[in-house]
Amino acid sequence: MRYTKLLLPLLCLCLLSGCRYWSLYRFADQFCAFDQYIEVQTNEAQTSLIFIEPVLPQSVFQRYFKAEPYREFNEDNVLQHNFRIQTLTNARQFEVSTFFSLVDGRPLFQKGALDARLSALFEKDFVDAVLRSACTDDFDFSLSRLVLRFQLDQVPEHSLPQRNALVTQLRARPDSDADEQPDPALWWNTQLDFLSAPDAAKTLQDKKAQLRFRFDSHDRLAEMNVAYLNYFLELNFDQKAGKLTVIRNQ
Repeated sequence: MRYTKLLLPLLCLCLLSGCRYWSLYRFADQFCAFDQYIEVQTNEAQTSLIFIEPVLPQSVFQRYFKAEPYREFNEDNVLQHNFRIQTLTNARQFEVSTFFSLVDGRPLFQKGALDARLSALFEKDFVDAVLRSACTDDFDFSLSRLVLRFQLDQVPEHSLPQRNALVTQLRARPDSDADEQPDPALWWNTQLDFLSAPDAAKTLQDKKAQLRFRFDSHDRLAEMNVAYLNYFLELNFDQKAGKLTVIRNQ
């Protein structure tokens, strides 16, 4: 294969979990030839991720993303899923949309888009640089977990989100874990959950994501940790390093 950095660990995880989807391997391949297969755009105040040659089936995406859409639309051979997420403090809502184009009758992941408020926080240059770093050959895997490590040396300083914007929009609060951090005010945290469809019995899906932030002396994002179900993402922009840990069987 031409691009092997991210492919081998993902293939190992796929085999260990009984996954039969060759498309997941091909999907990872595209991140190692970013300019050929992927484009990050800003259109009408929305940051979007576009796959020029879609390969990932909707069923595989749903298996790993796990949350259910708030609303669905089907128009002109494009299936659109809108996911609505809400902060658990003060209930501020955001929307993330996915688009699946029909190819030979199969819906394939073609595009992901952030709403205007999330796009103002995570701009095109930031998203583009972080996603380009996803191609890596530094990994460990076992029967219980997969750990991917990658470099963040191409993230422009001007694209790093600012403290006031993140804290205000995401309703973040100072971290109270004083045992872990001697100065809790250095860290901020927020929790979000996905809203269920309007006709569902429960308002929230109980698929929570916890975000923690640390900022530098210029109030720029210095570090961000995201915990969502069995996925744990750590991005350290000071040290220009990132790590994704996937725990199996959860």
